[in-house]
Amino acid sequence: MPPPFTGGNHYFPAQSAAVALPPGYEDAWDREHVRLPCSPHARCVDRTPLWPVLCNALDPAPTDLGGLVTALRTIRTAVGGRWGLERIRDLVERVMSEGKHSIYRS
Repeated sequence: MPPPFTGGNHYFPAQSAAVALPPGYEDAWDREHVRLPCSPHARCVDRTPLWPVLCNALDPAPTDLGGLVTALRTIRTAVGGRWGLERIRDLVERVMSEGKHSIYRS
């Protein structure tokens, strides 16, 4: 397994569905804190942990727009989301520069 990425107060296992938290970490899950997807409290609609679903949906990283949409559909289903994905191509075209979005063209 690759070494973890650490930065500031953040600790994320690189390419791993396992959640490794630093000693003394307190997972605040309230209105005053950001809800991290790697949190043990982050769950899918079926109450299974969300982090492995995210890791599996995005590994390997999508290399085209179709792969990105497929990953987003997997995540949407897992969390019970109802957002649409019809406009993702327009968003990629509008927001990203030519060099950055070319990998997402189908």
